[in-house]
Amino acid sequence: MSLKHRPLSLGIALLFAAPAALAVNASVELETPTITVIGTTPLPGIGVPIEKVPANVQSRSGKQVQQQQTLDLSEHLTQNIPGVVSSPSQDNPWQSDISFRGFVASPLQGAPQGLSVFLDGVRINEAFGDTVNWDLLPPNALAAANLMPGSNPVFGLNTLGGALSLVTKSGFRNPGGNIEVTAGSWGRIGAQFEHGGHDDDNDYFVAGNFSREDGWREHSPSKVKQLFAKVGHETEGMDLDVSLLLADNRLYGTQALPISMLDNPRQGYTWPDRTDNRLSMLSGHGSRFLDDKRLVSWGAYLRRLESTNVSSNSNENFDPLLPATIANAQGSMDRSLTESSTW
Repeated sequence: MSLKHRPLSLGIALLFAAPAALAVNASVELETPTITVIGTTPLPGIGVPIEKVPANVQSRSGKQVQQQQTLDLSEHLTQNIPGVVSSPSQDNPWQSDISFRGFVASPLQGAPQGLSVFLDGVRINEAFGDTVNWDLLPPNALAAANLMPGSNPVFGLNTLGGALSLVTKSGFRNPGGNIEVTAGSWGRIGAQFEHGGHDDDNDYFVAGNFSREDGWREHSPSKVKQLFAKVGHETEGMDLDVSLLLADNRLYGTQALPISMLDNPRQGYTWPDRTDNRLSMLSGHGSRFLDDKRLVSWGAYLRRLESTNVSSNSNENFDPLLPATIANAQGSMDRSLTESSTW
């Protein structure tokens, strides 16, 4: 290169070098420290200590649920977790709402649903209306219940108030057996059993629940039958489980009494109000460690629910002096059948 070209070359180099230096300095000034975000997921994870989860997680163990012998999980959560309130939306003890932060998990269509409920990673809010049927969950099959407050997109749509994650028992963690028989007021009788076992690599667990009662009011009996079974294979770095949940329940209720009938609170107003729920759910879950810090998890399920409802209603415009017609009947009977398959 000739001498007369050197100042021009040097000038171009300085012109390009100065903005580059300024850019590096600016990025250093604006650079923020590393932020670690710990999220939650319905699939089993490597295990995050509860004190490091960015939420006020409330937990109940399966042992605590069984010790209190509550009727179902919704009743146990109401009695033990601050902020959870229940109410019998359909006048049956197995059909309660639970309300948390203004949102509910309810079996009643049209309620402001806003809690997501998972069983071993499977969302059990019904596809139609996001309702939750508490009568389909056998309490003696649960190993843990974790309520995570707040709206979190990880748990899917309509997770507005929080998410409830339920984990079932296994033969490795819950070996042995147990049988309980109960009886009480209003013709209530019940029986439940559980048994688990394992060898070096394989395990099994089975739990069943049967309950029936006449109800504290007339025309409000209940019959609940639940069965849960799980088999698994577990090695040092791998865990596989396949489970089956079956339920066949018939639940009755009656409408709220008008003030003029409060002299006998046990009497029914309109009846029958009946709900039949039949559930079959097959699910499989697995996880495998790739190394000390990486875990691959998977889950698959097929869930089939058939729900039949019969609702009686009174006709406030009924006039006994007018001819009997459909419009001038004392009451009406509404029937519905909902069949849903989810996978």
